[in-house]
Amino acid sequence: MDLPEHVERDNKQQPNIKEIQEILLYFSSSIFGQNSVEDIVWDLAKNCINKLQFVDCVIYLIDENTGKLVQKAAYGPKNPKDFQLYKPIELTVGVGIVGGVAQSGISQIINDTTQDSRYIVDDELRYSEISVPIMHQGTVIGVIDSEHPEKDFFNEQHEMVLSIIASICANKIINTRLQERYFEKQSDLLKIEKKISELKFAQLRSQLNPHFIFNSLNAIQYFIVTNRNELSLRYLSKFSKIIRYTLENVHTEALTLEEEIQMLMGYLELESIRFGDKFTYVVKPVSGLSKGSIKIPFLLIQPFVEEAIEKRILGSGSRGHLTIEFSQFEDYLHCTISDTGISTQRVLHLNKVKNLNLEPSGVEIAIQRINDLNRYSSQQITIVSRDLKGSSGENKGTEVVLSIPLIKE
Repeated sequence: MDLPEHVERDNKQQPNIKEIQEILLYFSSSIFGQNSVEDIVWDLAKNCINKLQFVDCVIYLIDENTGKLVQKAAYGPKNPKDFQLYKPIELTVGVGIVGGVAQSGISQIINDTTQDSRYIVDDELRYSEISVPIMHQGTVIGVIDSEHPEKDFFNEQHEMVLSIIASICANKIINTRLQERYFEKQSDLLKIEKKISELKFAQLRSQLNPHFIFNSLNAIQYFIVTNRNELSLRYLSKFSKIIRYTLENVHTEALTLEEEIQMLMGYLELESIRFGDKFTYVVKPVSGLSKGSIKIPFLLIQPFVEEAIEKRILGSGSRGHLTIEFSQFEDYLHCTISDTGISTQRVLHLNKVKNLNLEPSGVEIAIQRINDLNRYSSQQITIVSRDLKGSSGENKGTEVVLSIPLIKE
């Protein structure tokens, strides 16, 4: 076998201390400028290993999902050109020489691979091999593996140099992974914030949808035409407050419970004027809790109140009643919305019969928003809905309970 020129170097003439220092200094400075794990392992394979005058080297990393050893970079026949690998393989930890080193965390030098049953031929048979684990805080994250066509090629000096290189490499890989995960987390948070912002505007559109505005303006016009000027002015005042409140706070993350209750009261008065005597309502204050001392997400409760009025109470065809009650249990604010209207299942059935292809309702948008808020919070916002039944099993209405983590000033 014809060997490359640098292989003909006498095995006994191993790199001296100065050469080793130059190699380590080169690798330390070179790896510092790499910004990805891929760049790190390729720099190690193509540059550092070349300076050691090895003819072959493969860098394995343990896949964090599968737990297998995956070839990530190479120098020599496994790297035909650029940053490509020739027929990359995966190894199970514990299998083969490389797998054994990954399992034990102890370097190994094999002087004659033909005498070791664990030896696995990759691209071609070679007679000596050295495998050094890449470890961080006692955990193997990869392996540096090099083979040579001559027997007894590798020695303890090679093992020492590769161990130092592996240690430097491990720290850089871990720091790079942490940085990558940090940026991924930041990216995820930005996406969530963007989605929440979009949902806020969707919530705004739901609150100020053309149907709502059209009906409100129609009501004002009706009161004026029928000479009910005092009622029209009262309605217009409430309507303008609802619009102003929504527009002013659409960019606000959270408002005090007191502000949210004021908004709900204004909305209920508006609907009560518009629908006349079709429903009554009562809002029960929070017992033993200062409404101005806690905050809740903006416009979180109103969509559920709107659904209770427009879908269930008005859908029943008879005069209904709505109760909104606030209470505190441990670190949660509970908002219970009870109505005497038709059941939720009945609402869905009527929509299906009427073949209504509706845009997402305020409640559906609120639920999407809650899911996004819950994704990055240990305390979850929950919604529990149940049909209310009489003693004979007849429908008595619906109860919806929102449980919201307390956000104290």
